[in-house]
Amino acid sequence: IALVLLMLGSLVLGMGLPTVPAYLIIVLVMGSAIQKLGVENLLVHMFVMYFGVLSSITPPVAIAAYAAAPICGANAIHVAASSVRIALIGFIIPFVVIYNPSLVLVLDFEILDFIWIVLRLTVAIWLFTTALSGFDKAELPSWERILRGAAAIAALFPMLATEVAGFGLGLALILFHRHAAKGGTA
Repeated sequence: IALVLLMLGSLVLGMGLPTVPAYLIIVLVMGSAIQKLGVENLLVHMFVMYFGVLSSITPPVAIAAYAAAPICGANAIHVAASSVRIALIGFIIPFVVIYNPSLVLVLDFEILDFIWIVLRLTVAIWLFTTALSGFDKAELPSWERILRGAAAIAALFPMLATEVAGFGLGLALILFHRHAAKGGTA
């Protein structure tokens, strides 16, 4: 809950400010509270910076979208909504980094943990993006989209049994769909 509040604070403050001032304000105001909950200092700073950057595409302010809209000749709100939809997985990655510090290659780095999280994250990103778009090799039925989203969440949930189950289910869904698409039944 504290990380979600930190994310919301980063997004809201970052909407009206450039990234660096938003980062400084949020780290100074909320950073120490998150550190007292046991999160490493470097991870807190990366978490805040990540969401400070994402705030530039987050509606309703979406400074980057308002800058990009005239270039592509589109409505700024539509550009912002499309930006968030495309970058949706980016809103999950900072949480994954907090629970898997091996990803930063500096804190608590262990090669097996690093390989395991990279494999899970790769499969989870594929599952999330295909579930949200509704398409892999062919159009996905609703039941498979729901299962892909659930498997992706399970693969990233910080409990070993859930990670393994989600990863296995995700791989099975991907392989099933690939096999069915080759046969023309998907």
